[in-house]
Amino acid sequence: MRVYRDKFVAHLDSERTMNIPALKVAYKSVAFYHVRVVSEAAAADLQGLQLDFERGYQEEVAEASRVYGAAIRERKSFV
Repeated sequence: MRVYRDKFVAHLDSERTMNIPALKVAYKSVAFYHVRVVSEAAAADLQGLQLDFERGYQEEVAEASRVYGAAIRERKSFV
């Protein structure tokens, strides 16, 4: 993941082809950590966060799609 980030995402130095790494292990790690933090945190900032990581992820993807889609439609109306 670091090589992909460093050589393609953050800096277009030397890699001209996008080779997206498998992210299954990273996803599982983040999901595990998310549940631990949300379930154990006392901070008011975390109250109301979705404990089910996958469900929360899907909700955020849907929201991002709505916002991005609206921005694209708005941009096209100016052209």
